[in-house]
Amino acid sequence: MILITSPPTPCHSAPDIVTSTSIKVDPVKEIWIDNEPGHYDVLCNRGRRAFQSIGNRRFRLIIENHASRYDNMKVRAERSMMVISIVKVIENAGGNFLKQTGKKGTWGKASRVQAKEKVGHALRAALSARKTNSSRT
Repeated sequence: MILITSPPTPCHSAPDIVTSTSIKVDPVKEIWIDNEPGHYDVLCNRGRRAFQSIGNRRFRLIIENHASRYDNMKVRAERSMMVISIVKVIENAGGNFLKQTGKKGTWGKASRVQAKEKVGHALRAALSARKTNSSRT
């Protein structure tokens, strides 16, 4: 795994963008280059690959385990704390929230805000699916 945390020498054509192994990289973000996501990484993409990844399967199980508690919470601050705790559970297990960064096979770490948005959206979607399924029976 190659992790770029400090920018190499800037490219002459674009001073705010650096190059590494012919892939343009934003110097502020940490980027994994040409590496497969790990078993605990949550892919913030759409499609079959993201849906079937082991990290996203684990993520869905975590969401299902917390959805009913999330639904029973009445105060928004409590819900926010649950979202943050789910993000921390994934990070403490060694996972990251990853986004594909333009070039196929290149992944970047999503921001904390993006990670919280993904968790919150997943919790609301799980609750919506539960309510839809319960109304059909």
